[in-house]
Amino acid sequence: NFKKPTLATWMGSGLDTSRGFQNNHMYPLMQTKNDIIDFIMDDFHLNGDNLFSIKGDMGEEPIQDDDKKRQLMGEFNLFKNRNQKFINGSPLLPDSIYSKYFPR
Repeated sequence: NFKKPTLATWMGSGLDTSRGFQNNHMYPLMQTKNDIIDFIMDDFHLNGDNLFSIKGDMGEEPIQDDDKKRQLMGEFNLFKNRNQKFINGSPLLPDSIYSKYFPR
């Protein structure tokens, strides 16, 4: 009977704890505090305009797959747009949900 909000304030879908290599998630990566140019989705790594396939030993190999590249770029742009809203001051959680679970 634990009541929990329908929304959470984190982005993402958790960590993969499988013993074998797999990735069912999407992650942006920051190489420096100012650059977000890397994005990982499934077994693919987008670095700027370059697409790589991630191997089971965590090595990478460059690939040419325009459809997959567009898919990753689209998801990466969605992330960056959501992130920009937060940077611009949008709340992480609507006041109505916050007030319901944390009354004053």
